[in-house]
Amino acid sequence: GEWVALIVEPGFIKILHPMTREVLMEPCRDRWELSIGGASGLNAPLVDGRYVQTGLTLNGNDLFKKVSAQDQWCAYLADRWYVCSTEQKDTNSAGGWLYCEEAGALLPTEAKHWVYWTGAMWELQTQISVKLAGARGEGGPAAADPAPTQPWGQTPASGSAASRGGGAA
Repeated sequence: GEWVALIVEPGFIKILHPMTREVLMEPCRDRWELSIGGASGLNAPLVDGRYVQTGLTLNGNDLFKKVSAQDQWCAYLADRWYVCSTEQKDTNSAGGWLYCEEAGALLPTEAKHWVYWTGAMWELQTQISVKLAGARGEGGPAAADPAPTQPWGQTPASGSAASRGGGAA
């Protein structure tokens, strides 16, 4: 299989082999971005886009901020990757507009099944992809993102509705 790579801190890159799950640390000069695309629905503009590695970690994993966005993050919460708000990130609460079904994925690029909040329910969207986008600055900044159009969904196992998201999946 091919190697998957992702920056874990400034100056170093984590390289993951998807079959053996072997992880190597290598020095590098560039920081990487994630590209999330393919979401379909009212909240798709909040999910799709480029996310830059911040140099910070949350729950032992890299934290990514959406380029040119005030309130969108790709963060590891409750053993899954989520696209979430600053509030969800800061309170370490699972919920948001998107999460991966694969618990324990080391990298968001390792997850293959993404569940999207339609504004009314969670929906598996098999066309969503998360890929490495390249060095910071490639492709220019993304357009400014709109404000959220629907309250955040609760994840299926959360049990009660909460403003801007719910419990863990």
